[in-house]
Amino acid sequence: MAAFALQLFHLNGIAGDPYKTLTLALTGTVPVLYMVSFCVLKLAATVSSYASGGSGGIFAPALFMGAMLGGSVGYLDVTIFHHSSDAIGAFAVVGMGAVFAGIVRAPMTSVLIVFEMTGGYGLVLPLMIANITAFALARHWRPIPVYEALLAQDGIHLPHGSGPADPSEDEAQPVIAVPADNATA
Repeated sequence: MAAFALQLFHLNGIAGDPYKTLTLALTGTVPVLYMVSFCVLKLAATVSSYASGGSGGIFAPALFMGAMLGGSVGYLDVTIFHHSSDAIGAFAVVGMGAVFAGIVRAPMTSVLIVFEMTGGYGLVLPLMIANITAFALARHWRPIPVYEALLAQDGIHLPHGSGPADPSEDEAQPVIAVPADNATA
């Protein structure tokens, strides 16, 4: 997939160092066909990597896919509503945050990461709206977050405060009696 994308688009983004492509997306200079293709190919590559047991992460691919998806929506906005093409980069930044918030289920972390990247408050409101929407949709469609699902594959189940994670752990705990009257102590 990486070789196909590199051969076709002459840009890296599927494997290795995707930051040049990401920078071009954030400036709105990557064509929309490239962005859509990169988003689909990066998703397929990330899933393939995890399914095969290969190395790879979720953080950087989530940001990359979000930027490509957000930039694509930005091109759609420019085409339909005739807004300035400068907005494509802003859509890419908001897309980065929203996809990260939906995948990792950390909407406020996403806001802080994007704020740190941009150094400005201008995108905080659209980012918060996109993050909460992505978070709610992800939680509705897939109640188990991705990191918990990966832990479950390894046989690790996290308790969520509603009781023990394993019913066999529901054994009686010793009760420590506290005297009601401290006068005899």
